[in-house]
Amino acid sequence: VPAGDINVPADAPTIQAAIDIIAPGTSKTIVVAPGEYFESLVFNKWYVTLKSSAGPLQTIINGQQSYEASLVYVQAHNSIIDGFTIKNGTRGIDAYNGLDNLFKNLILESNSNGFVFQSDTVENCVFKNNSGELRFSGNRDQQYSNIFRNVTIAGNNDDFKININHQHQNQSNYWDVLFFNSVLFFDNNDVFDISTESGNYPISPRLHIENCLLSFTEADLNNENVNNILDIYWDDNNLTSYPYFNNPDNGDYSLSSYSPMIGAGAMSVTIDGVTYDAPNTDILGNSRPNPSGTSPDIGAYESSESAADYNPHKYVATNGNNGNSGVLTDPFLTI
Repeated sequence: VPAGDINVPADAPTIQAAIDIIAPGTSKTIVVAPGEYFESLVFNKWYVTLKSSAGPLQTIINGQQSYEASLVYVQAHNSIIDGFTIKNGTRGIDAYNGLDNLFKNLILESNSNGFVFQSDTVENCVFKNNSGELRFSGNRDQQYSNIFRNVTIAGNNDDFKININHQHQNQSNYWDVLFFNSVLFFDNNDVFDISTESGNYPISPRLHIENCLLSFTEADLNNENVNNILDIYWDDNNLTSYPYFNNPDNGDYSLSSYSPMIGAGAMSVTIDGVTYDAPNTDILGNSRPNPSGTSPDIGAYESSESAADYNPHKYVATNGNNGNSGVLTDPFLTI
């Protein structure tokens, strides 16, 4: 085992081989060179950082649509996965048996059975063209166990949903989800499955949605919160407008110059005396906020603009109204 970082493929031929040679409990960093790696991973070493040297556009973990249960199966605690595209798996990431991990700067694409997290932070990640569900499932007694900040969830298949399953054990058990500076954009309003395994115990999971752009309204979310399983906190700064990505038809979810997400984020949010900060770079390593001293953008990508440009495109629809603003989600009635 190298004394310093483990480099793939220089020191180990595969990513899994690099994970396997680390002694349990040893803090190490694995650095992966650019390329496409056709392997599934069992990430079972604590205090380990697995990162690419060149970012997600150049470093791909490709499951080749195999029938492996999970493309990246995480059993680690307090570890980091940083800077990959993870694609063509069954379950893209399964972190149910891991705790307190950080997933950052990832493109999570074309996975057929979604993702599972129990108590993790996900930042600067893009979820696109996936099926299945983004599942939060757990019973840990820790406030805001799942933190999603500057995440882009868009362009997934119609069956892709967010599943919050609270495996409640006692009356004081907190197991919460926070979306901050994130875009959750779906093709329909049927976004959430919310459930509990609590039996007759009182339940107290909370969902905070702060400084986000959403394809659904607070009323839509409340309608899906059957039996009031969740306590929902909806920030007044949330947007429910069209996101105007650069080229979503070709998988580009960076922001066009007239996206309402430009400058609409916040540098931090404080909940119950705990402050959660926005990342200081975006998924590609660009500074956030950009320009310095402005407000950050919503989503995984940071624009170079400080504010959205005027949108010159106007839209007309048979169900529009000439008193509307004329944008895609608020069209005029007549030309």
